[in-house]
Amino acid sequence: MYYNSIPTGDWSNPATFSSGQLIATFSRKESLFPEFGPIGFHSLSETLLSSQSFTFNGQTFNFKYMTPNGITFVQYISTTPLAGVADYPVAFAGFGTTMAVGESDH
Repeated sequence: MYYNSIPTGDWSNPATFSSGQLIATFSRKESLFPEFGPIGFHSLSETLLSSQSFTFNGQTFNFKYMTPNGITFVQYISTTPLAGVADYPVAFAGFGTTMAVGESDH
């Protein structure tokens, strides 16, 4: 996960979403990805592997305090392919929601 204080993400260029400060890395197992016409979705949990502190609106945050037990998310993806980047020649637009697993100590 990257934090960019001046976001410049462009859906037609997926590489623009991986700029900024790397603030967290998560690991997940494989999951099913059912498709219903032009939309696919999945829901799964991820384990926090590493995190770095970052500052937003004058406050410092770190995922090791916000999500020490990992996250669960639901993701919806368009099945219409877009041009990707060198390592990922095809990309898909998507959106979703994420929540922390369990309670935080802080």
